[in-house]
Amino acid sequence: RGVDLLSRCGVFVTRPRALHALAKADHAIFDKTGTLTRPEVDTRCVRTAARMAPTQAIAWAVALARESSHPLARTLSRAHADLDVESATEVVVVAGRGIKGNLHGHALFLGRPPADSGIPDDGSHLCLTDADGLLASFGQHESLRSGAHDTLLALQADGMHLELSSGDAPERVETLARSLGLVSWHARQTPEDKHRLVRQRQAEGHAVLAVGDGANDAAALAAADVSASLMTATDLARHQADVILGDRLHGLLQARRTALQVRRTLRQNRRCGLAWNIVAVPFAAAGLVSPWLAALGMSVSSLVVVLNALRQHPDKPSAPVRPLTERTA
Repeated sequence: RGVDLLSRCGVFVTRPRALHALAKADHAIFDKTGTLTRPEVDTRCVRTAARMAPTQAIAWAVALARESSHPLARTLSRAHADLDVESATEVVVVAGRGIKGNLHGHALFLGRPPADSGIPDDGSHLCLTDADGLLASFGQHESLRSGAHDTLLALQADGMHLELSSGDAPERVETLARSLGLVSWHARQTPEDKHRLVRQRQAEGHAVLAVGDGANDAAALAAADVSASLMTATDLARHQADVILGDRLHGLLQARRTALQVRRTLRQNRRCGLAWNIVAVPFAAAGLVSPWLAALGMSVSSLVVVLNALRQHPDKPSAPVRPLTERTA
């Protein structure tokens, strides 16, 4: 019943155990880019080396971006969907760094600035390089995903501890964490780091919910007690997720409320069945109840259980409570 209700709201449960695990979860680890934020690339103010024309730099960057499912690459691809460019070959995604491939005989890399470029590696620039060095740099920024703030506040009000784990620069991760009121955050996280963080929280006795959308989140999603991803996530992330949230992060809150409601209903039904057996079985064993009456009683008990389950409905979240403003690095 709960799975059906969620599907009507655009939230899809891919594994039967997910609702039970989601109701038990007391600690959530969120990815940043593409999950809590929407990344954007500004190609209008591209800065290029003397040997590279701006139009060519954009075309080469788009050719690489189209071969990647990273949120930043998808944003760049969509912004130039009408651009006619040759496909890059031998494309390899370098986790936490960017994407490399060959185009027109050039070995290209699109991602974080190289160490000798003079461009700060603070997450504000997307760079295109080849074997001879920097070719171009594009402005990079991000905006908070709609509903992210309210969703996190509501989860905190439910007593869930929240944590941010991102591969981005510390300055950007800290800024977002502070704006959302999150005490615990981690920057420059590799896929192995994210997986290790999930295992560490589980070892501390927490039931962990992991929320992410990229290939670098797949290991953490698989290791968590329950995991969630957006419909816009990479194929690998969606494959590992127990709950697919559609295109809105608010779907996570709907899934959590429904999971708690399902758990309450199951407990009520168990108590009802137990109470009936405690009351009716002694009378039946003593021969004080006729067979037809006992059969009728069992049918009524089953009907009560079914009707109670059908009482479930999409639950509206309670008003979020603003968390404490105490923060630590």
